[in-house]
Amino acid sequence: IVTKAPDRSDAVSVKSVPFVSSFSAKRAPRRLSVSSVSGAATVARRDERTIVAESRTVAKLRPSIPLIEKSEKNVLSVAQIMTDRRGSACVIVHGDGSLAGIITDTDITRRLVAKRIDPKSTAAFELMTQNPTCVSLTDSATKALTIMVENHFRHLPVVDKDGSVVGLLDITKVLDDAISKLEK
Repeated sequence: IVTKAPDRSDAVSVKSVPFVSSFSAKRAPRRLSVSSVSGAATVARRDERTIVAESRTVAKLRPSIPLIEKSEKNVLSVAQIMTDRRGSACVIVHGDGSLAGIITDTDITRRLVAKRIDPKSTAAFELMTQNPTCVSLTDSATKALTIMVENHFRHLPVVDKDGSVVGLLDITKVLDDAISKLEK
């Protein structure tokens, strides 16, 4: 007999019946095609939750306001701005305001400090990650998370329909949202 487990809404358990007493809840399949009311309700709730999570957009994650600097600035000034505003990434733009790249605290550490390069004489465009992958405000939060995890990104620029940078997603914010959706 298959029933819904009392402590978890998405799990199923198997009640012992004399001829199937060797089965345990740990061995029970997670997804069942069950004709019983409780099993069908469990599957329906799980599918509904999946649909809700996938329809959530990047805009609902409330991306932070990005730190933006011109590509001609030196790395020292960009690092000072990041420190003053407690940011860990800065979006770098061309003179016309179009996206050129992104520079992070990790970029500064690995590409500049570790190689003992002078930050005053190094332009931001020499150190930045050029043409970074971006997401739009209308993209799904799941897509943003997938891009960040698969590419090992901690920061992801967010652009509007015109291609202008309007925000910056941090992996902690995206993961926090995904975890909170799983807990519900």
